Amino acid sequence: MRYDVAIKTGIEKMRIQGVCLQNVTDYSSFGVTLDGRTMQGDGYRYGMNSQEKVDEISGAGNHYTATHWEYDPRLGSRWNQDPKPNPSISNYAAFANNSIWYSDPLGDTIRVTTANQGYFMEDLTAVFGQDASLLFEFDKNNNLTFTRAGQIKSYREQSLGTNKGDVYTGVLTLVNSEEVTNIVYTNKEITNPETGQPYENDKGQKLTSPVQKSGGEATITISDAKTQKLKNVSQNTVVILIDKVHSPGLYDDPRENNTFHGMGHVLYQKNSEQEKVIDFDNKSRRERNAPLRPVDSGHKNKPDNN
Repeated sequence: MRYDVAIKTGIEKMRIQGVCLQNVTDYSSFGVTLDGRTMQGDGYRYGMNSQEKVDEISGAGNHYTATHWEYDPRLGSRWNQDPKPNPSISNYAAFANNSIWYSDPLGDTIRVTTANQGYFMEDLTAVFGQDASLLFEFDKNNNLTFTRAGQIKSYREQSLGTNKGDVYTGVLTLVNSEEVTNIVYTNKEITNPETGQPYENDKGQKLTSPVQKSGGEATITISDAKTQKLKNVSQNTVVILIDKVHSPGLYDDPRENNTFHGMGHVLYQKNSEQEKVIDFDNKSRRERNAPLRPVDSGHKNKPDNN
């Protein structure tokens, strides 16, 4: 049940210590408001999945709109085809046909080029086992998706609260995110996959560095781009050294450690969340019985920039 609470004065209905309860809405699984269990005041435009209601089309609570869809909660499906389709389900499906587990605030991923998909599947296999190829697949636009078997497996692991389930949750969060995350494997300079050129700041300075100097992984997030005033960055990018084992004597880490560490940086972009990056990294390591990584000075939680 959702409670939408607004502070009001001079209103004498449902007052609780100065707080006026404006809306109480109980939904069915896909968002239909339930008769007799809903109280809605005037002026509140949003409903299930935090989306805007369009009551003029099909009556109160029977239609929602978002950036990439028009949605009918009575049918549990969208009017238009999904712009990021999943080949395992209908292009008109909403919430991967499981509105209890999934959300889709934009009605809208992890993107890996064809040349890099083999490397990425190797790294997924290191954590999720030999069944990884049955759990994940790539669509025609090189976006990572969960197969039906993968959805069931991830739900089971997450329900059990295992380390693997938490890693599934992280991957699922990136897959379902409105932000695109590129996974790039290279032994050369770090470049912006959106331009094919080195990253460049607002002063025209090009930021060039081989990925080896970053310890085998470099992650440039949308938040980083704003802080560093990088140009032409609308997507997250995780850059991984192709070599399976790198930096002998310095890290001695297999490549998959860097892949999941980089995804951790995309999941937790705030300065105040950096210790969660190490936590996510270590959950993937536990699945491989790999040595855990301690929290270093570069991953201590710090105040967020305003």
